[in-house]
Amino acid sequence: MTRFAPPEQANIVLSNFVSARSLRLGLAALGEELYAFDAPGFMVPSLPRAPWPGDRMFFTDEHSLGLYLGRPGFRFAPSRLSWPLDDKVAFAEAAAAAGGEPVPALPIEALATLDRFPVLLKGRRSWLNGRPHPRGILCESVGQARAALAEFAAAGYVASGFCLQAWIGDGITNCWSVAGWHNADVPGEEVMLVTQKLAATRRGLGYALLVGTMEDPSGLVARTRSLLQRLGYTGPFELEFLQDQATGRFHELELNPRFWLQHSMLGKPAAYSLLRRYLGWSVVGDGLPTVPVLWVSGIGSVMRIIRPFREESRRTRQIISQWKGRGACVLIDPPIPVAVRLLAEDILRRLSRWRRRSSTAR
Repeated sequence: MTRFAPPEQANIVLSNFVSARSLRLGLAALGEELYAFDAPGFMVPSLPRAPWPGDRMFFTDEHSLGLYLGRPGFRFAPSRLSWPLDDKVAFAEAAAAAGGEPVPALPIEALATLDRFPVLLKGRRSWLNGRPHPRGILCESVGQARAALAEFAAAGYVASGFCLQAWIGDGITNCWSVAGWHNADVPGEEVMLVTQKLAATRRGLGYALLVGTMEDPSGLVARTRSLLQRLGYTGPFELEFLQDQATGRFHELELNPRFWLQHSMLGKPAAYSLLRRYLGWSVVGDGLPTVPVLWVSGIGSVMRIIRPFREESRRTRQIISQWKGRGACVLIDPPIPVAVRLLAEDILRRLSRWRRRSSTAR
């Protein structure tokens, strides 16, 4: 039996979920291998050692990135940020100072004097000590916000970990992104793809079910380029915009400084341009897909039979059919068999936790 020999310098991801899987497949197409460290799962093989200097790191969440920012020797981007990592209030301030028009965000201390409602109460950071923060609750009054904070406190969250974000509409299709690669030191070395959310589990606050490539509706690429250049940003990114349904104006929502869920749209349909840039290689042409690309959530496709996914099921099928008719590349990520296995494992974990709690209660 051949023993696994860890490579001297490895490509490593600290997660083992959908984004990590597409990274592994993309790197394999480029002749590279990806390993997961301290991340149980079946989609990326485990590396039986800790990461060490010389390894190239791939990050799919801000928590993992935060563990390595400032640590010398490791190869990854972004290696530095000009604002506190994953802090939505700090990003809004940095974006405004750099000439952007971000969605206004305030620290939770502003709740006592807030006079404009509704407002979105959400985690100031997406992660805290390895634990994801709630996605967001729409509050119509100070009383509702305080009641929500009390519920979060009962679940172990602290009030200072939340912020208040201006509410500019609950549409699905008003959620846009410019995503790809930017290099502040080499401005021409970029790949910027414009996408729009086309279906979600529960309107604007839900998880994406469909995301499609789009033409730039209002100079979003130029705004993104200018903002990232002023911030001195180098690395993979997704800059999210919200379109105000009343005015039609676009506002920066948040910057994901990592490989995001739909990064596979710059995978095979774009000759793996994002990974090529990350590896320091040249790209084919402008690095963008040559045909429209529709990203479809494989997990969402399986879960259409239950709420809240069922409400978007018919509309989702219609959109997929329309895009196929246009000759689009339809990416189901992960594929249905993988999604079924993931959901089955999640159900088994939940049942196991429920049985343990029931046993303890007796």
